[in-house]
Amino acid sequence: SNNSVPDGYAGLHWSSSFYVLHRDYNPVSGYEYGAIGDWVGYSAYANPISFWSDDDFDFKGLYLASAWTPAESVTITAFNNGVQKYSSIVTATDAEDQLPQLFAFNWKGVDEVVFSGYSSHIVVDNLQLKIAPVPEPETYAMLMAGLGVMGFVARRRRER
Repeated sequence: SNNSVPDGYAGLHWSSSFYVLHRDYNPVSGYEYGAIGDWVGYSAYANPISFWSDDDFDFKGLYLASAWTPAESVTITAFNNGVQKYSSIVTATDAEDQLPQLFAFNWKGVDEVVFSGYSSHIVVDNLQLKIAPVPEPETYAMLMAGLGVMGFVARRRRER
């Protein structure tokens, strides 16, 4: 069956029209040909889809296909704090011999990616992201302790 991608999956937020289904749901289609693994994401009802994070990430790329039409023009736009940083128009196909297609972007410092401009379902697989690690509280504690020691040493040198 097909369902929307649950919020929080892979540490991201997903638009309500970003669905997931098994590649065999519609054999001999872009769902099957466009899949790297057993499951693919797709645009339900041909609505624009998006994913976003509370923290910045680098959008490296993804595999993209058209589920039903020979070719779909897809506009992919990335934002940071609501300001557009990048945009690209790519063509997703549904031909068995051309799928899946890897599109590489290497867009740095974004917090949202939006897919739009198509008239049918697009198939998305293997999103490639680099999310900056969030420091643990212990890291901040060690930083503060280190700064404290440096301050102590500097003060002792001044007193001499």
